[in-house]
Amino acid sequence: MTEISEHDTQQLERMLQAIAAFDGELPTLGKVISTLEFLLNALQEASADLRSEVRKRWGVLEEVYAYTLAAGTGKLDAQGQGLVRTNLDALRSQIRNVLGQS
Repeated sequence: MTEISEHDTQQLERMLQAIAAFDGELPTLGKVISTLEFLLNALQEASADLRSEVRKRWGVLEEVYAYTLAAGTGKLDAQGQGLVRTNLDALRSQIRNVLGQS
């Protein structure tokens, strides 16, 4: 496994904190999306594979968020909840793997 910088370690740990803060509500999802985007842009030495994976998962979250806002319901439907959980779980797993956590 490639050694990652202290700076990138901190950004990845902050991503995990943002993911853990998601409570299933639309406003929290908006915060998670913007936090992930900011932290992704703050990574300095992360691999292209990690950046691509985070971007891909972040993109799905953003699409679900935009769809839900456009629908005007103010709440994630069951399909949206499923997509969000799946992608947050995948991100959490990927980040933990990079950090050498279980």
